[in-house]
Amino acid sequence: MKKVNIFNKVSLMFGMLFVCVASVFAQVSSDKDPNADFSQFKTFGFKPGTVINQGKTETNNTIMDNRVDNAVTSELTAKGLRRDDNNPDLVISYTAGAQKKTELEDAGPGFAGPGIYVADGWWADSYNDFWTNTYNEGTLMIDVKDAQTDDLVYRVYGAGEVKNKSKKQDKEVNRVVQKGFKDFPQK
Repeated sequence: MKKVNIFNKVSLMFGMLFVCVASVFAQVSSDKDPNADFSQFKTFGFKPGTVINQGKTETNNTIMDNRVDNAVTSELTAKGLRRDDNNPDLVISYTAGAQKKTELEDAGPGFAGPGIYVADGWWADSYNDFWTNTYNEGTLMIDVKDAQTDDLVYRVYGAGEVKNKSKKQDKEVNRVVQKGFKDFPQK
């Protein structure tokens, strides 16, 4: 008769669940205009962004403006561009949004949770266990436009769970910007 430590099974299950959830919330992508001549861009400047929270639009969210501004400035100056809000070659703007999301999840096969105890020391699979997961999902889209033509030359898009603490939000914005500007052409 084989004894299985239920704590080890539950720990393994939660570890796998954490990896799956972390990968779901780590969505960052970028896109660039293949015809844009990035060698002509030397400076950049900012326009205030737009925040859409639970369907309400805010155009004067200086906290989010500063988060995005600081993160993008750090990345672009590291790439060799210079900040010039008066006469920029590139204009940076963003749209951020958040909405409540609810997911219905089931235990699925292989979940050894509350169920029937089987004689050999294992719990039987419990296929009818469902729960809901409610969270705020946020998106951040950063547009980089040619100041002369107003053409979009680069875009960063990030989506994930919105953290309630300010420091965690700073980290998430920085993470999206770092990953999103990774492929931005270097000077």
